[in-house]
Amino acid sequence: MRWNTFEKFLVYGAVIVNISLWFLIPRFWPDALKVEGAQSYVLNMLIWIVLANFQILIIVYWGLNRKKREERFWDVLEKLEANLSTIRKHYNEIRAQQNDRNCLFGECIEEFVIKLRETVKTAAVKSQLEINQNHFDTTRILLNCMGGRKSDIFRAVHFLKDNIYMFNTPHAKTFFIKLHEKLIAKKIIEVQRIIVFDDPEDLNSPQSKKLIQFHRNTDCYSCKLIRREDYAGYLNDCGLERTTQDFGIYGNRYIYFAKESHSNKIVGLFSQDNYIINNHIKCFDEIWKHTNGNEYLHDDISNDGILITKLFEQ
Repeated sequence: MRWNTFEKFLVYGAVIVNISLWFLIPRFWPDALKVEGAQSYVLNMLIWIVLANFQILIIVYWGLNRKKREERFWDVLEKLEANLSTIRKHYNEIRAQQNDRNCLFGECIEEFVIKLRETVKTAAVKSQLEINQNHFDTTRILLNCMGGRKSDIFRAVHFLKDNIYMFNTPHAKTFFIKLHEKLIAKKIIEVQRIIVFDDPEDLNSPQSKKLIQFHRNTDCYSCKLIRREDYAGYLNDCGLERTTQDFGIYGNRYIYFAKESHSNKIVGLFSQDNYIINNHIKCFDEIWKHTNGNEYLHDDISNDGILITKLFEQ
């Protein structure tokens, strides 16, 4: 494993300190040069021991730190190898029994492996991960990256055309509730949601009113309203792809782009590319700064608080 920046700093720093002390001691301790005879040898020996011990402590710390990182790395690798070994074992069992009845199994598994290879390659090279409803629930992993830092703001864009998906799909409701739990635990600082609509009348649906009411009257939640054409203009000005799908930014760690959001089909793309994340944060914050949208609201939006458990009630 390569040395990281901190390890290089420790080793190089120790060498620099050792050399510097030989020049600094006579400067700040002039009497050290007046020691003669046996005392001079003893003094030099003591200085050497102090510097050597300092160097040893640095090396020991560096060694222990590297050992821990290598152990964590190999633990992960061993688990991966164990899973791959199990896959090979069962795949060979399928191929050994291959006939017209179960040839389908082998061919399908080969396709799965090819797709997995491409997924891993894309994740490693492009820092992107595409998921769908057949993948494991990523909510827990994503929200665990939020630790209560100042940057741990959840920014989301929601199109009112997707209200049916948000309010009627179990995954969307579960995500909303888990996000709220992280907010209560102070792992997330704030939830900011930009709500995009086509027609001001879209804001008058019961679901839209309830969503806006919740964000306006719940601590650490807020929302801004913007027409679709204005939203597209901001994306264009920021040099981002114009999209009619929502996205969510998890602090400054991950960004999720929705491709399809239906009750029976969910397809999306995660990215941890810092350039992409930072550009979308800048665009989001620009919209947030210059947009309000309250002029499109009617006076019948309640100012009463609403529990999240009531938010999804029909």
